[in-house]
Amino acid sequence: MTNALSPNFGSTPTYRKRPQPPEAANPLERQPYSAADITVLSRDEAVRQRPAMYFGVDHQHPDLATRILTALIIDALHLPNGEHRKTSVEIIGDQTFTIIDDQIRETDEQGVPKLDHQGALLDRRRWAQAAAAALSARTIIEVCAKGRGYRQELAGTRPQAPPQRVVASLENGTLATYELDESYLIRNAAVATSLESRESHGEWCASHPLADSARVTDLRRSAQ
Repeated sequence: MTNALSPNFGSTPTYRKRPQPPEAANPLERQPYSAADITVLSRDEAVRQRPAMYFGVDHQHPDLATRILTALIIDALHLPNGEHRKTSVEIIGDQTFTIIDDQIRETDEQGVPKLDHQGALLDRRRWAQAAAAALSARTIIEVCAKGRGYRQELAGTRPQAPPQRVVASLENGTLATYELDESYLIRNAAVATSLESRESHGEWCASHPLADSARVTDLRRSAQ
């Protein structure tokens, strides 16, 4: 009788080793990685390449303009600690709107609003402002602190000049007009006419006194 495991019955069995697949090579060894493989994006490029990370839809989605304004309203209404502020909106055109809030800005020792890393009046604590500006051809932002106003024009998030002192429109707060980049949005993209009925609060608001939802004035209706 022949032992299936060995050619010689009675001798020490020998087992054939099952062939093993070749060991997978380390991807980093197959493809050398260096600084040349790293692409550094500007803030505007990062938002424009992946708008869904900020607003939930891509740039070909017809709701993007509405999503941008909704994100700004939610940001303006809610402080990080859950408290609520007052907010109003004027929809000037299909891709142009102004949003006003009374959030108090951080200032330096002289009472001047602190600027972001590019020297813009965008609030460093509020991502929605910068993300909306990144998708805008032009943004006019006015920040008021203790009755003193500072205004600046942006192209994307980039300042076109240093902030200028102006007569304050508010005691404290921010007034920003965004002109979304028509060439970036899908053709005929427009802010929804039913925006005022959309939900601006969530479960996180239950433990704080609820302010009125944002007051929205759609100037397109009066122009019709």
